[in-house]
Amino acid sequence: MRQVEEKVMFLSVYVPDFTQENMVMITDRQIMHRKIQTAFKADRKNAGVLYAFHKQSKKHPPIIYVSSFEKPVCKIEGFECREIVDCDKTLKSISVGEKIVFDIYASPCRSGKGKKHYFSDVEERIEWMSRRMNDVGAELIKCRENRKENIKIGHDKARGGVAQKTGWHYTCLVEIKEPKAFVDAVINGVGTGKAYGMGMIQIRKRNIS
Repeated sequence: MRQVEEKVMFLSVYVPDFTQENMVMITDRQIMHRKIQTAFKADRKNAGVLYAFHKQSKKHPPIIYVSSFEKPVCKIEGFECREIVDCDKTLKSISVGEKIVFDIYASPCRSGKGKKHYFSDVEERIEWMSRRMNDVGAELIKCRENRKENIKIGHDKARGGVAQKTGWHYTCLVEIKEPKAFVDAVINGVGTGKAYGMGMIQIRKRNIS
């Protein structure tokens, strides 16, 4: 995992066209992952790519937010890049005691006998989120579970074929205890499924009183 001193973080905003290829991509996160990676010369881990997919209405195309260690160097065919923001100064200004609101799509689960098991109870899932925040230098004050979403991952047959992964969308309020640890989590993501649109901390509000 990269440390905050080594690399800045870029946040890019993309809007895909209403093409047949992009409509298929919306229903298969493996295709979306491959499409987003065409913007970078390095692979996902070395480029530090995370993304969050936001559905819109039928009249408006979805928006995809992409964070990365490296600035995108290539155009994504069929995507309009609305902006690319260098988040270095913003992240380095996060301080001890600051309260931050963020959104995240995550997959709370536990491992057992070589398999992942989802928590069936909302309180268990929120407790999982609290533990993850403690691990990354923040205290979870409030956490709202907004909705559940199942995603399709179209692996080839060599990797087991088509799979499904379950996640939940959350809005969290945290108090920062260790700024560097929290910033590292923003840059590197939280939990599993990062190649498929999970784990990206999207900061919405800062300095909440």
